[in-house]
Amino acid sequence: MLCFLLFSSTFGTSAGFSEPEGEFETVFPQGPEPILQRARADYELVREHVKNLSSFGSRFTTYPGYEQAVTYIENWFRKYLTNVEIHTYNLTVIADYGATMTVHPTGQNFTLYPLVPNVVSPVITPSEGLTGPLVYVGKGEIADFNNKTIKDSIVLMDFNSHLHWLDAAKFGAKAVIFVEPSFTLREEAFRKRLDIVPLNFPRFYIKKEDFWNLRNLLVNGEYNVTVRGETRWENRPAVNIMGYAPGWKHPDEWIIIAAYFDSYSVVPSIAPGASEACSIATLLALAKYYHENPPETSVLFVAFSGHNQGVWGAREWVEKYIFGSLRYLPASPYYREETLAANTLGAFGLDIWPDTSLLYPYAEAGFPYDDGSRSKWGDEMPSLIYLRLQELYYWLKDKTGKDYGLTPQDFLASKSPGSSIEVVTPVFKRMKCLDPLWPFAPVSFFSTGKAWLPYYGTPIDTFDRLEPLLPNLKPQLELLYVWLHYILNSDTLRDSLINQPANKWLLSQAHERMKRIVPVFGRVYTWNLTDWTPMPQYDPEQTVLVKLTGGRGGDYYK
Repeated sequence: MLCFLLFSSTFGTSAGFSEPEGEFETVFPQGPEPILQRARADYELVREHVKNLSSFGSRFTTYPGYEQAVTYIENWFRKYLTNVEIHTYNLTVIADYGATMTVHPTGQNFTLYPLVPNVVSPVITPSEGLTGPLVYVGKGEIADFNNKTIKDSIVLMDFNSHLHWLDAAKFGAKAVIFVEPSFTLREEAFRKRLDIVPLNFPRFYIKKEDFWNLRNLLVNGEYNVTVRGETRWENRPAVNIMGYAPGWKHPDEWIIIAAYFDSYSVVPSIAPGASEACSIATLLALAKYYHENPPETSVLFVAFSGHNQGVWGAREWVEKYIFGSLRYLPASPYYREETLAANTLGAFGLDIWPDTSLLYPYAEAGFPYDDGSRSKWGDEMPSLIYLRLQELYYWLKDKTGKDYGLTPQDFLASKSPGSSIEVVTPVFKRMKCLDPLWPFAPVSFFSTGKAWLPYYGTPIDTFDRLEPLLPNLKPQLELLYVWLHYILNSDTLRDSLINQPANKWLLSQAHERMKRIVPVFGRVYTWNLTDWTPMPQYDPEQTVLVKLTGGRGGDYYK
């Protein structure tokens, strides 16, 4: 009885608004089944997009597979959306110029793949390379180093070896080469780089078929090898892609739906990112759906890049398209005559993974209290629309008899979906593509609950490995399509904001909110470590790499 009373008070109707069930019947005159049927059909389209995007190679931002993804998404947007625009921005990214290993005296060459930097320290060898005996140490346990000369050697180590590569560095090895695993997990991959210490110790990755060739050589004795490789920090152009699905009732007001399309791996050149492709694949399916079934309110679709570089693409997009008319002069590349905030009712990000079949909506920030009195900031819950989405979920269960597995306690989790038993590791922060938008508009996410992203960041995040999990997307798509149909075809989002239209209130607060996301300008000095004074020989024209740590979206480099 107690649970029922709590449930009733939580999901009760807010004063001043129609009974939710009556509104649902109006928004879904034929019931939810036509929407559910389309969602089920679009699963095959989403699956096809995941397969295609993960087949391009590495979608690490600015890499060749990423460039193919840009063309793929742009072509899709131009086919189904209007006013498609490419937003170009500059991104500081690690560039991979390749790596090789030469075996002496046979002269055999093997392709290696550099890993991501240790903080700011890139993987780079002298032009003549690093030469030493090749020593295989298995999983890198202390016993694996017994009776082996590690100093000045090139160590070959299993990928699933935790942080044991640091022991190789301590024992004086010149470099370590990790062997491609048959299976690994995100946490294992993240242990192959350091977040705090910029250790200059070259780390590489080798394909397992090459490893077996090397093992056959090592059976016959010890061989010297020379390793050469280079990665460099570079400023490169990257793009976001945007387009509109016009609404038939409110063509000049829109809701943003966004996802990112780049991928990440600790081996940047091997980042197929199949699991990361699920959100952008869903975005592409939605673009086609709303082209064929125009909603009442327009949709602005945005495909972001630079997500795995501190959500940099979204930051740059907000700077230009939201604040461009508010704090920049016409000569600035960030200047824009009008801000999109004037027409934006809210923003919804897709954070969809195939780990589980659970999909939850949750508010990131910017939603007002139910009575519309003032705005809530931070990770607090929720507004009228959030409550209505919960009510819609139970209405859907009632109409279809299908249980999608969501629970009231997880609906009410204030910080993340499914947080009551969500698996989170200490070394991982789950970034959201719309984090930079929270100061100017209500931001929410449709996010897979209890997902722990086992393959994210690994070089084995391939379609073949992911395919058995993809059916978990089916119920998520059904819920997403029903929720979005309601949001885009009712006045609930508009009613849940403070004024009519809410964008006027948002703009009236724009200058105050601009303080929440601001550009940072500064000088970089070379310091005398004896008395901590700036050294006069500092060259102001010198290129300097700066890592900014923390904040919404994680670390990024400039």
